[in-house]
Amino acid sequence: MLTFNGSTVSLVQMFVWLVVALISGVIAETVFGYSHMGLLSASVLGLLGALLGTWAADTLHLPSLLTLNLFGITVELIWCTVGAIVVIAILQTFRARGGGGYRRRSRRNY
Repeated sequence: MLTFNGSTVSLVQMFVWLVVALISGVIAETVFGYSHMGLLSASVLGLLGALLGTWAADTLHLPSLLTLNLFGITVELIWCTVGAIVVIAILQTFRARGGGGYRRRSRRNY
């Protein structure tokens, strides 16, 4: 068991959140046509998006859409996916502005 903000989180709850994060991340990557990332990075972006999306929906008092109840955990799949789409959009914006990161030097033979 893990304690987070005074509440305990079980291994099953963490597994459910990781599965939802993976689903949200893969859907968000598919929407953008962004397939340069693997399952691990899709899970991380999906988890960040799930946290962002559920927080934003709760803060803005948006209605619950496509709510799943798995092992006592209520997950709003639509807001998790929207959050993952926003995270990937922000990531692509910074990559496009910054030049894309690592660049390969070309060797020219004269």
